[in-house]
Amino acid sequence: MSERLQIVPVELSEANAFVTLHHRHHRPAVGHRFSLAAALGGEIVGVAIVGRPGGNTLCGYSFDGHVTYLCELHATSRDAAIRSLLGSEIEGDTNG
Repeated sequence: MSERLQIVPVELSEANAFVTLHHRHHRPAVGHRFSLAAALGGEIVGVAIVGRPGGNTLCGYSFDGHVTYLCELHATSRDAAIRSLLGSEIEGDTNG
């Protein structure tokens, strides 16, 4: 039986460390609304950092978040599944 991807909460520092390790050209996020990780067999294989929108005109709407980073390991055969899982979880967290 294959292992299932799971969403796990993650601190900003851990999400930033994952992004720095796998995408060194990005600077760490300074702040965030929340961060999530996708785990496979207890190992983090992707993270999403959701921050605040940059423009004041965007604040106050039902979706008042901005995906700062969405980063996954490319060594897995589940790249699309990782992005989809994180994306759907972000949408659920910000719209509901």
